[in-house]
Amino acid sequence: MAITHPFVSGIADEADATLVQPSDWNDAHTIDAGTITLAMQASIATASFLGRNTASTGVIEVLSVSTAKTLLNLTGTNSGDQTITLTGDVTGSGTGSFAATIAAQAVGVAKMTATQTDVFFGRDTAGAGAGEEISAASAKTILSLNLVENTALSTWAGSTAITTLGTIVTGVWNGTAIANANLANSSVTFNGTAVALGASGTLTLASANFANQGTTTTVLHGNAAGNPSFGAVVLTSDVSGILPTANGGTGIAYFTAAGPTVARVYTFPDAAATILYSGGALGTPSSGTLTSCTGLPEAGLTLADNTTGNFTTLLHGFVPKGTNVGNFLKDDGTWAAASGGATLDGITAATGDQTGILSGDNYVKWKWAKTTNSEQAFELTESAAATNGTSTSGIPNQVLLKLSTLAASTMSPLQVYSRAAHVFSVSPSTAQMLFADGTASAPVLARAGDTLFGFYFSGNSINMGRNGSQWLHFEQNYISANDGTTTEPSINSLSYTGSGFFWPDANSVGIINNSREVVRFTGYGGGGGVSPYAQFVQGMANSTAYAINIRKARGTPSVPTVITTGDDLAVIGAFGYVGATGYVEACRLTMDSTGTIANTATGVGGIFRFSQMIVGTAIAEVLMIKDHHVVHEGTSPTITAGGGTNPSILGKDEAFEVTIGTGGVATSVEVTFGHAFTTNAPICVVMSDTDIVPFKCVTTTTKVTITATLAFTAGSILHCVVRGWE
Repeated sequence: MAITHPFVSGIADEADATLVQPSDWNDAHTIDAGTITLAMQASIATASFLGRNTASTGVIEVLSVSTAKTLLNLTGTNSGDQTITLTGDVTGSGTGSFAATIAAQAVGVAKMTATQTDVFFGRDTAGAGAGEEISAASAKTILSLNLVENTALSTWAGSTAITTLGTIVTGVWNGTAIANANLANSSVTFNGTAVALGASGTLTLASANFANQGTTTTVLHGNAAGNPSFGAVVLTSDVSGILPTANGGTGIAYFTAAGPTVARVYTFPDAAATILYSGGALGTPSSGTLTSCTGLPEAGLTLADNTTGNFTTLLHGFVPKGTNVGNFLKDDGTWAAASGGATLDGITAATGDQTGILSGDNYVKWKWAKTTNSEQAFELTESAAATNGTSTSGIPNQVLLKLSTLAASTMSPLQVYSRAAHVFSVSPSTAQMLFADGTASAPVLARAGDTLFGFYFSGNSINMGRNGSQWLHFEQNYISANDGTTTEPSINSLSYTGSGFFWPDANSVGIINNSREVVRFTGYGGGGGVSPYAQFVQGMANSTAYAINIRKARGTPSVPTVITTGDDLAVIGAFGYVGATGYVEACRLTMDSTGTIANTATGVGGIFRFSQMIVGTAIAEVLMIKDHHVVHEGTSPTITAGGGTNPSILGKDEAFEVTIGTGGVATSVEVTFGHAFTTNAPICVVMSDTDIVPFKCVTTTTKVTITATLAFTAGSILHCVVRGWE
């Protein structure tokens, strides 16, 4: 909605753009959405509604209660608490919510819920409860008819007893025993021959019931066909255990074994064999190994030379005793002393882990006199590449040389000297390597191809030397580097060698991008009292390039996502140090996004917000630039006197509109500011849409009084602009 002025000024604008110009009032003014409050709207009668009853689209109207009820199709004066009475099959009476009763025998079959086909209505679940649908199978179980055969009763003659019993195909007869009189002798057969029935219901098998009658030396056997027969005793299947030969078995004919008391297994060769020991001389066993033998006489052993091969851990013969301590036994059976001057070439590979040389408090020193330029005093190497090395802790488990000490040891496992000067040692108590300090010209850790490049120590610092000079310095609380240049920054990007930091002089630090200085921070250096400042250097010839470019995205810098309207794109704050409280923000410039964000080159709007703090108050927004217009912010003024009946005011202290009331006669209106101007009274400029009369404005630091030479027109609007200076 736009507001236009009936009066158009023909006066040209002044050259000073900071002043209120006539053209500012010639333009149409727009009321922002959502800014007209209920208090700003016209007064209406009690018990009224806002809407429209007149046909077609038009202005909003005040609707009475009766008109609103007609629009809502409501009649009468029902207040919601009248008594309601129900009659018929369902009866009851009350207000609001009340109980109702269904009359007895009022619910017929047609009113009941629909059911499935072939079901009954009742209850199968245990305990009293609601009725349920019951299937035919459940109904038979309830009526104990679940075991009745499915036979039509119309064709069953019925009987008090079973007159004829057929063959029982399956199942077991669980009835009372059948009397003999009810069984014929020919009705029970076994092996094709009738079985005689005894008087007490017993069955007697006769010889005629078997395939043969047998003899006294035969037994009854079964067969796969189920027809038993008599036959001779079969030792391999009818009898278990060992029978003497006199009873038809193989037996043990010549000796009797005593014991054991429990089952044991003894394995004998499946061939004729000679008894190994029978109490006489022990002969050569034909097979097997003699073990756990004691008391063998030495005279009974053959002491022949071992000529079959070398001694092993399993084939070592009889070891002779000797008294030549320090000598060794030769393969010809004689003792010999070890000769001096032996070399390590004669040592063969160990077949197991060795315990090592126990030297006690002595030591072994290896002395070597260098005679050539291509020899080493001692070398540990491989005859074949080691394989299958594994490590689960990061420490290799296949190593060429291992130096170790015990847990309580105070000895260093390794110490290295060069020309009698200590180079490094391994700490005797912790997992550390202890290096000599070194110097910039002789780093203790240096590059093999460039010995002037490496690390050395001094005092509490670690240093990196380059070309014999200090290049990088790690102190206890800080890191120092050389000054660097714009083409070779001291702290440089690994990927972009022309970007980083350098120190152009004693008072400044610079940031380099692509070998160009883009930012320099200067101040508090050299004792010269240089004030600190940040200088953004733009060295490009392009006139549109940014010296400062602030970018905002949701998400992360590497994976940005779309911003949302209202996001702060940038915030610049100005702080002043006030003492123990620290730094306090006095001014702020906020740049926000606005409008519907779209993926186009013009898809985001911008807002400038200017905020400031007045001593003793919180920082507050005072000015906003939006949609190419200046929008004044701040506190809101109020009408404290005059202005007719029910006047209204809209806006802020610096720019507001006063609507004169529609009742009474008013010649002045007093407006009190939301905040007081601290030093000087402001000036006020007033214009009206309808009243073309002179206005007089009297201002103080807290209010302005506007007086007209004639009475204000009821409902007229006064446009006021207030400008003050501190």
